[in-house]
Amino acid sequence: YTSYGNNTEGIGIVLACYATSVDGINWEKPSLGLVEFNGSSDNNIIGKYEVANVIKDKNESDPAKRYKMITYTAEGAYSAWYSADGLSWTRNNYIFKGADVISASWDNTNNRFYSVVKLMLDKRNQWTMVADSINSWSVPVMSNTLADLTDTRLCRRADSYGMGLYERDGVYIGFNWLFYIPGTNAMEGIIEP
Repeated sequence: YTSYGNNTEGIGIVLACYATSVDGINWEKPSLGLVEFNGSSDNNIIGKYEVANVIKDKNESDPAKRYKMITYTAEGAYSAWYSADGLSWTRNNYIFKGADVISASWDNTNNRFYSVVKLMLDKRNQWTMVADSINSWSVPVMSNTLADLTDTRLCRRADSYGMGLYERDGVYIGFNWLFYIPGTNAMEGIIEP
């Protein structure tokens, strides 16, 4: 999961942390001792990874690459990482530049990776990509935005900022994150330039 906080210098930082659960309700956060944060490594931090998407690849034959992660890097791109245990990670390569929010997972029905990525053209929209390998993604195809006039009742415009995406029996279920742009009520037909 992602944790946001300030370091001792007061600088905001994004961290990826580790937790386990047997029922999905009660969570344990073990002290891993992997990352020093504010003078202590008595924490469950696995690294400074933004928007980390971790996938356990049940089809991977190489035990060192059983876990895969796609995460945002300081270089302004998403990269693929590998891990044997989900705790210590090795970066493989850059896979996508020009986006800042991506959700990726595994499609059991079609036996492939899938993702939704936010790209900004005239507005923020979601684009879908699929891959047989975590390193080789299809060209993004624009998805229909879930933000509509109903979402813009109290603002100038609502864009689709990101989406949690899950596959179940060959169907993708998305949970849209709306980004509200302040201004004149778009429902009144008056939209500021």
